[in-house]
Amino acid sequence: DVLGYVAVGARSVENQQHRLVSSGIGVPVGMKNPTSGDFSVMLNSVTAAQHPHTFLYRGWEVHSTGNPYAHAILR
Repeated sequence: DVLGYVAVGARSVENQQHRLVSSGIGVPVGMKNPTSGDFSVMLNSVTAAQHPHTFLYRGWEVHSTGNPYAHAILR
């Protein structure tokens, strides 16, 4: 693997595209709690990354299987 770990930042954790892409990569993904301090946003992001999705990415239809390694990062 070239990529061994991904951290989604506090400002990006609310972005749907980051959640969807995180569900399709095969490395651990950590989701930071947002700057607002709302833990439900972070937990929704982790849940979204752990489940399968179908979405468009760079003009291609992508079917992800979910990422079992998605987790929360408390900062």
